[in-house]
Amino acid sequence: MVISPGEEQVAQLCETARKSGCGGILWLDCDPEGGFLRLKLTDLQNLSAPQLVGIFAQVLSQAAAMVNLEVKRYDRSKPE
Repeated sequence: MVISPGEEQVAQLCETARKSGCGGILWLDCDPEGGFLRLKLTDLQNLSAPQLVGIFAQVLSQAAAMVNLEVKRYDRSKPE
């Protein structure tokens, strides 16, 4: 079986996370027809929810920019 460099890197990251005791559950709530996507992190072990949410938001923003979407972010933890 041939593994691409990207797949190999992902496998290494997964193994590192497993060895360090990281884990948890990522719930995805989505309605593709309605254009809706929401995620929720639960039962995290050795991971920071605020840090992970920030990383996911950054990745989604970058993916949106790649298809020429304007990103408007609302952070409900910060008062307007």
